[in-house]
Amino acid sequence: MRNIPFFTILMLFQVSSGGIMAQKANTILIRPSTFQESRLSAPNLVYVISEKDLVTDAEALFKENKAYNVQQCQALWLIDFWETPAHLLDEVPYNPKCDLFKTNSKQIQGMMLRYTDRITSSAPWYLYNVKIAATVPPQTVIDEMGANSQLFFVNGVVQHLPLITLHYMYRNSFQEMSMLKAAEVIRKTAETKVREIIDALELSGELVHQSKVVSMQSGANSYEGEDLLEVALRFKKGTDLDKIARIIAERGGIIHEKQVPDHYYVQLASRQRGVSVIQTALSHFPFVQAAMEYPIRK
Repeated sequence: MRNIPFFTILMLFQVSSGGIMAQKANTILIRPSTFQESRLSAPNLVYVISEKDLVTDAEALFKENKAYNVQQCQALWLIDFWETPAHLLDEVPYNPKCDLFKTNSKQIQGMMLRYTDRITSSAPWYLYNVKIAATVPPQTVIDEMGANSQLFFVNGVVQHLPLITLHYMYRNSFQEMSMLKAAEVIRKTAETKVREIIDALELSGELVHQSKVVSMQSGANSYEGEDLLEVALRFKKGTDLDKIARIIAERGGIIHEKQVPDHYYVQLASRQRGVSVIQTALSHFPFVQAAMEYPIRK
């Protein structure tokens, strides 16, 4: 099972606590954030950097480089450092008007200006969703398509596996403590309960992957506080999800979503514009079901 820090709440800027720790990237994908997509002439405009010296130079600028002011405004761009199509090393949300760094701020801003100007004003790259049958393992897609294509599993390599999204709601009164202290106690209690559920699921031997645990809803008044946590869980092919759901329910969890996918998506970056062109280029791969502009889902 992938070793993911369990109680790491989704942060706006992953590198703010330390930056990229090792220079392993072979490709950089620069893409617009959700906020930025509507500002572009096409939402799937991106830029790909695969020249090793440029990748190494860019990665070095972020290595162990703490970012400041990162929560003052929304990210406009996402800088993805990839070791392989299946292995994202780091995703760096970036806004040139807000983000300052411990070192190299001017160099980072200059580099990003060069690349984002190419996205908006010159011959860019285009990002497409390629729909794949869930019966086909991601590694097969990489082996057969990856040699001559820029592929990225932006949404991870477990999309084809059975999914349960787990919610856990914890409420309690706190008349004997401050609201701040109560919120801390409630969060830790909720996290412990979720951890107990996942521990039980790991004993089944069916659990393959868990997402980060995120707080979906929290609040308090003068008498009571609550916290709603969510985690997405992926299981081996053929797992009895009804059995898994019973384990979760017996421990107070709530099933928000239960799904056995029949397809998943890999992202393809190309200098060719137009879905019909991409579909023609991929027509000889029998496991490709469709192509569409990123980020639209169908």
